[in-house]
Amino acid sequence: MLVTLGCISLIGTACQKYDGDSYDFTNKERNYINFTDDDPVGVNEEVEVEMVDTNEVEYHIYEPVDVSVDTRMAFTEDIHYSYVIKLEGFETKTGSGIIKMGTTSSTITLDYPEDVFPAGVEEAEGTLELTGANGAKYGDLRMGYPNVGDQIVIPLTVYKPRME
Repeated sequence: MLVTLGCISLIGTACQKYDGDSYDFTNKERNYINFTDDDPVGVNEEVEVEMVDTNEVEYHIYEPVDVSVDTRMAFTEDIHYSYVIKLEGFETKTGSGIIKMGTTSSTITLDYPEDVFPAGVEEAEGTLELTGANGAKYGDLRMGYPNVGDQIVIPLTVYKPRME
């Protein structure tokens, strides 16, 4: 009898609910993909000052920037994603990347050397946007977290660097 009461007592404490516990399994949202951060990004943002004769001349330094793309969990297959870059004065650029099996992130490298700038363009503003993601077993992933559309667009400013 004492053993039975001890077991019941132990079971009762093992199932005790603690603050922060959630037993709500009704959220059946699909797996998602988004940018790690949606803060504005500057490419070739660093400025250097040089004296030419008696004048100070400022110019931007060439410096590619990596932007991280994340999922909530590691998948058992590669996840393919696509994105689009829209910048004033530039042609729209599309691209794709892969989040490798067993990992939760990937990077997009934003690379704008001097020779890709159209004539007369010294600075361009625009956006980097995730446009799709899928895996063979998982189908299309939800775009954004916690809500659809969250953290899938990043404001961009790209500066023309001086290449030496």
